[in-house]
Order: sequence, then structure tokens, then C-alpha cells
Amino acid sequence: MLSTSGRKLLSVVKAEILLYAHIITNNSFFPRQVNDMESPLTKEQRSVLFEEVADYFSLLSEPTRLKILHAVCEGERTVGDIVAHVESTQANVSRQINMLYRAKILSRRKEGTQVFYRVADQKTIELCQSVCGKFSEEIVSSVWAQSEAKAA
Repeated sequence: MLSTSGRKLLSVVKAEILLYAHIITNNSFFPRQVNDMESPLTKEQRSVLFEEVADYFSLLSEPTRLKILHAVCEGERTVGDIVAHVESTQANVSRQINMLYRAKILSRRKEGTQVFYRVADQKTIELCQSVCGKFSEEIVSSVWAQSEAKAA
């Protein structure tokens, strides 16, 4: 039997699954279950859902964490490799890795004294790649427009 907090967490997880499934299948931000007045989600559940989504995006709002995700998106890496890729201090990178690990975005394995990190949540990587792709296109377009203006 689940405790009250366990049932609440389970209802949030179910709501998140509904949200992601609807976004993927219907290309819409808010699923019908969240928008409709006859939603299976209570007002409290929707509130918890939106808090969880806000926390998730807050986790991804730190540039060092995005650099870490970029470092491991192609495969697992040691902490030392990630530190070199991110070009930050080991203490800062370790702190940020720990946050991503606790959020189950990264997973780890130990081999002797080495700790290897890899992506545990591929959807997060896909989201980051999509957003980075959008901004990369805008930057390239801007640079191209500036070079054309200088040539004219």
C-alpha cells in the first residue's frame, strides 16, 4: 500500500506521462487532459505537475549543466573528461553532475576509482538538441546576414 506522498508522486508521474505523450503525438504544449474542464487531473494535481515541469526546466537553465549534457550526449565519460570538456573547476562540475544524477537525467557506473557518467534520460537530450538547433540556426542566419551586409 502506498503512502499519501507515494500516491501523490504516482499521480504526478502519470500526469507527466500524459503530458509528454500528448506533446509527442499531437504537437501541442498542453495536453487535452490538462486544458479540459473535465480533466482527470484535479486542480491540485495540475498545480503539482506545473511545479514539476518548472523545476525540470529550471534544472536545464544552468549553462554548465547544458555543457555537461553536451559532453555526455555521445557516450559515457569520466568526470575528468567532462571537466576538460566543460572547462570549469572539478568542484563546480561535480556539483552540477550530482544535480543531473539526482534528477535521473544522468546515470553512472564505477570502474575501479573511475566514475563514468552517461545519459539516462534520452528525452532530455532530444529536448536540448532541439532548442540548441533552433538557436544555432538563428545565430548562423544572423552571422550570414552581417557578412552579406559588410560585402554590400
